[in-house]
Amino acid sequence: MKNFLLSLTAVMFLTSCSAIGPKTKILHNHLDGNSKISKVIIFPTTDLGGKISADAKAINPAVIAGFGSVYGADKTIPGSLVIEKITKNIGNNFYATFIAPLDNHSAIDESAKNPKVKKFVSDVNKKLGNYQFVVSVLSGSQAVYDSGNPVSLHLGLYDTKNTTWKLITKTTTKKTIGVKWDVASRILIAKGFSEFKKLNSTQK
Repeated sequence: MKNFLLSLTAVMFLTSCSAIGPKTKILHNHLDGNSKISKVIIFPTTDLGGKISADAKAINPAVIAGFGSVYGADKTIPGSLVIEKITKNIGNNFYATFIAPLDNHSAIDESAKNPKVKKFVSDVNKKLGNYQFVVSVLSGSQAVYDSGNPVSLHLGLYDTKNTTWKLITKTTTKKTIGVKWDVASRILIAKGFSEFKKLNSTQK
C-alpha cells in the first residue's frame, strides 16, 4: 500500500508537469449511478491469454491494493484460488474468453450470451458470495517495456446480476528515459486506479 501511495504521488507530479506518463482510455462505460456496490470479488491479474505471467503475478499485490482504494479494503474479496480452480475445471482456456472484452469491445455482447460465462459467474458467486467482479489484465511485460513498446493495464468491473461488463479502462505507458520497469509499473497501476476510482465514484 505504501508503494501504491508513493506511485500515486509520482503520477500526480508527472501529469502536472508535462504530457509524459501513462494515459487512460475508457473503452466501455455503462455505469448508471443506480447500481450500488456492496462488495467486489478481485480476480487474479493475468495477461490477455488468461495466464498468470511472472510480471502479472509481481504486480498483483499492488492491483489488490488499488481495488481496495476504489471500493474500500473491507469491501474486497480476493478470489484468486477459487477462480483459478473453477476456470481450470472448465478447461479449453476459458478464462481468455471471459476476459476478451477487456481488449475487444465487440466481444462484450457475445460474452453475455455465452452459457459457459453464465455458469462461471454463477459458480464463483456460489463460492464467494453474490458480488460484482473486478478484473485486471497486464498486456505486455518488463521485456516489452524495456524494448520501447507500449504496456497496458486493463481494469474491468463486471455486473454479475446482468452478466455483462459495466466498466472497462485501459491505461498505457511506454519506456521513459531513466525510469526502470519497477517504477514505471507502479506508476502505471496508480494512474490506472486513479482514473478507475473517479469513474466509480457514483456507484458507492
